[in-house]
Amino acid sequence: MSRFPLAIIALAASCAAALAHTGAMGVVKERMEAMKSIGSHVKTIAAMIRAQTAFDPKIVTSSAQRVRDHARAIPDLFPEGSHGKPSEARPVIWDNWDTFVEIAGDLENS
Repeated sequence: MSRFPLAIIALAASCAAALAHTGAMGVVKERMEAMKSIGSHVKTIAAMIRAQTAFDPKIVTSSAQRVRDHARAIPDLFPEGSHGKPSEARPVIWDNWDTFVEIAGDLENS
């Protein structure tokens, strides 16, 4: 569980720029949508942890499962050569592929 926040931060940092793009198609659009969904579910859980919203274990479980489902697909959403415009995914993803996949696995298994 201690690597869960690290995994989210690392994935969000490497993919955050992709969220701002419009006109993306194919795998770039798919990963933008996945990252946006992950962010939304994490915000939902974080609000409950911070007591900003009422705690609902069913929502936490559902949100965590959606994050896990997306995390499982993350490596497939970053195929080699998919870092060009309109994506702003950083080349460090592919330069450190094994670490990136490990972090996605940590997120899936958290």
